[in-house]
Amino acid sequence: MKSTKAVTWPQNKMRAFGVWMVFMAILIFAGVSGCSKSSASSQKDDPHSKENPGGDDPSKGGSDLNAAYMADKKGTLLTYTIIFGDEAGVGSLVEYTEIHDSLGYQVANLQAVAAGIKIYSTVRHNKDYTETINSVAPVYYQLLQTLAASFSSFTHEEKPLVMRLPHKDALKKEAFPSTVTATWHGLNITEDSKMDSKMIQTENKAVIDSSGTITTAAGTFDNCIRVHYLRTQQRIISITSPTDNYTTDNTAHFDIMIWLAKGIGPVRTIEFNMDTGITTTTDLTKITYP
Repeated sequence: MKSTKAVTWPQNKMRAFGVWMVFMAILIFAGVSGCSKSSASSQKDDPHSKENPGGDDPSKGGSDLNAAYMADKKGTLLTYTIIFGDEAGVGSLVEYTEIHDSLGYQVANLQAVAAGIKIYSTVRHNKDYTETINSVAPVYYQLLQTLAASFSSFTHEEKPLVMRLPHKDALKKEAFPSTVTATWHGLNITEDSKMDSKMIQTENKAVIDSSGTITTAAGTFDNCIRVHYLRTQQRIISITSPTDNYTTDNTAHFDIMIWLAKGIGPVRTIEFNMDTGITTTTDLTKITYP
């Protein structure tokens, strides 16, 4: 049935493309971090230290408990690479395009570029916590355009996901509560058939559950905090026609862990698809300072 093909193709594409889009969404959290590079323990190298204000290396800010969970220099470029998983070798860049003070907060504007798509985000912090407000969706612009072209009508909505991390005593704290972050709805109606397709993405409560040392191609990072949460993507398809009348509920479950470095951002992300058994690991592989 023609309308069925319009649904099946995006659904199959989403399984291969969805992991990458989720990775892009995670990269928007580049300002959310909480550990220090091991070579940065010296007080004299601390850019947040009174003895060395405005140091050259934002990653060397881990000794300051109030240090923000973001790079503090405009032009800092973070390179991420999927090192394990279906799409190993795929890369993305996160650049700090602007950093300024606003109403007592330091604010960083970020630009993430992956697969030619630019995604913008803002991170801010004060002395107590760092906060990111992001629109997150596993199906992003290119796939959304494909989906929209497959339906006679198509609507899409993203809701901001607010993540807040304390600068001190972060373990066991909640980073964000459960929330629905994205939905879309496609409808195809012909003379003798109707196809209704819905997707709902839910991020389940994120908790800072542990800390440890992470080594990537970009270096060794001590005292990294780990943010752990679950993501559910539910796809409901209903088809009514003279020959078919059924509803399918395809739900994908993901277990996601992000290790975060104070003064840098995410250094490693592991996403486990609990339905397929596929694990995707993304590492910070290079830090470039202006």
